[in-house]
Amino acid sequence: MINCISRWFSFFCLLILLNDCSMGSQNTSSDLFSPADQDAEIGSWTYSLRKDVVTDEIYNVAYEPANDQNINGQTPTLRVSCDGRTLDIEVQWGDNLGSDRVTYRFDNHPAITETWSESDLNQPNQPTFVSLSKTSGKKPFLDLAASSHILLFRVRLLAGVPDDNTLYDDTVGFNLTDFEEAVGPVIQACQADSNKLNTTN
Repeated sequence: MINCISRWFSFFCLLILLNDCSMGSQNTSSDLFSPADQDAEIGSWTYSLRKDVVTDEIYNVAYEPANDQNINGQTPTLRVSCDGRTLDIEVQWGDNLGSDRVTYRFDNHPAITETWSESDLNQPNQPTFVSLSKTSGKKPFLDLAASSHILLFRVRLLAGVPDDNTLYDDTVGFNLTDFEEAVGPVIQACQADSNKLNTTN
């Protein structure tokens, strides 16, 4: 009985902490997502707001699964996130990538081939996602995404068989219909450091 009361008291204190933080923070971009720790479905996108209970930093992220699966049956995810200071754009593929070169295309615009960062914190030698590391490329990417309907994204995957380093091109599509509404709050959260979107690395 005492343990039960203790758990409820701890939970009640945590709720008070979350509410105080969300009301006092200037990072919350919309009343729709206040208090912190809430998700909102926006078309095929999900907008998520999270608070770091240690640092009180607000973490904004919008993500969308691809329209189709990759060649190994995984569903890649396009993510745009902001920790209050830095805007990140990444595609989580779910499979071992064989190259940091990616090619993508918005609607009927010319295809763009770039070098993105590839990594996985758990398995650094087997990267499963790529992120747009060149700071100067983030704003053009977001501008094109906001004015487009479809993003086609291609990476090179390892064969997935031990000792087989064969690479395969793999392409999936992302629906950008609700991109502005879903990603807008994330971009707003980084407005205080908007120069980060324009600075050349």
